[in-house]
Amino acid sequence: MRWHTLSPLVAKDLALFFRNRFFAFITILGLAAYVGLYLAMPQTVDEIIEVGLHARSDAEPVTEILNAQGLSFLSMDSEQELRQAVLDGVVMGGILLPEGMLADLAQGARPTVAVLVPSDTPAEMREVMVVLVEALALGLSGSPLNLVVHEETLGPDMGGSQIPPRDRMLPLLAVVVLMMETLGLASLIAEEIQTGTLRALMITPLGVGELFAAKGFTSVTMTFAQVSLLMLIIGGLQHQPLLILLTLLLGSLMVTGIGFLMASWGKEMLSVMGIGMLVIIVLSIPPFGVLFPGTVTAWARLIPSHHLADTIHQVANLGAGWGQVWQNLVILLAVDVLLFGLGIAVLKRKLR
Repeated sequence: MRWHTLSPLVAKDLALFFRNRFFAFITILGLAAYVGLYLAMPQTVDEIIEVGLHARSDAEPVTEILNAQGLSFLSMDSEQELRQAVLDGVVMGGILLPEGMLADLAQGARPTVAVLVPSDTPAEMREVMVVLVEALALGLSGSPLNLVVHEETLGPDMGGSQIPPRDRMLPLLAVVVLMMETLGLASLIAEEIQTGTLRALMITPLGVGELFAAKGFTSVTMTFAQVSLLMLIIGGLQHQPLLILLTLLLGSLMVTGIGFLMASWGKEMLSVMGIGMLVIIVLSIPPFGVLFPGTVTAWARLIPSHHLADTIHQVANLGAGWGQVWQNLVILLAVDVLLFGLGIAVLKRKLR
């Protein structure tokens, strides 16, 4: 391979990329928007669930029982105040205790307790409120269940150290930035195929290896530089920076191979953009599983970006090291080789 031929090709691709005002604009604006979105989100997590409480009789023994870790009960002076607090979103919900509740419980009666929740409260939160009332009745009746409860936490115990949503967004931001830059490369290659530029280069002494090496170097450099800059600005490189950078490099190689495939399928910029949006949606599924735990099932592990998102999340947010994520890195490397080889083979076949 004649390495001296790479620099002119890379310079040409960079000039053509930034000559396209659309991609030049979203490159700069996108980076600023991602940083702004990250900084605008809360950097802490409020782990206290506030519930309003109004008792028509003495509420002191009630609040003593309900004051538990992770729950904050606000005693309201009137029923109307409690209802307004629930409507205004001051508290998650409200508990309205009837008059003579303690006496009724002592006599074995079943008093009616009103649970107040907003209309948009999820079903699981309504169930939580009901469980709270049942626990209250159990405590006030003085007849605890004859059970010994043993609490066991599976996986990392995040009690008191919840991850802010903006830090959970790190994998999603990385995937989006990588793919947006790859769209520019794919559109550039598709345009050169349409205009015959690549076929003209193929009949020159320039080898196929030099051509794809230059395209790949341009794409990897652009994607890796921008996503690394983003992670540096928002603090994603504070823990194990070399491991994060290696993961981002492998991610850049992965999306570059995908970019070659998109360029071979698309006929012009619009078709590449259409395919690219679909690819971005698919690759964003695993990061959304990190952002909203429990929303994505195990099938998302089949998507290559899962290993990228999982590694960034474990290292940046959970403090993992090389020993915990090496399998993800090996899988990413294997995917990179496969996508790169497949992308080059498909493009070469199209240029024949």
